[in-house]
Amino acid sequence: MQRSLLLSLTVEELEDHIQKAVAAGVVAALRQVHEKTPTELLTRSQLATALQCSTRHISDLIGRGLPCMGEGATRRFRLAEVEAWLREQGKHADQHRVPR
Repeated sequence: MQRSLLLSLTVEELEDHIQKAVAAGVVAALRQVHEKTPTELLTRSQLATALQCSTRHISDLIGRGLPCMGEGATRRFRLAEVEAWLREQGKHADQHRVPR
């Protein structure tokens, strides 16, 4: 016999749960890549592949403070630094939320 559970969440609570789940997935994906190449510097394209997002999204993250080295096409990213930054962003997500 299967039981059903009905939850009632506010939009903000749902957004928070989704944000935490996405952040956890990103960190897990970065860990997998990091295990293969722990000290390697990644290009924007390689980082986008690791995060399963577009290079444009990486550019947006750079604008929000994503740690990187170099400029323009020579930018490189350390997985450990990106992973730590993403975790920190998740901790402060409520501060960046726009009120409705």
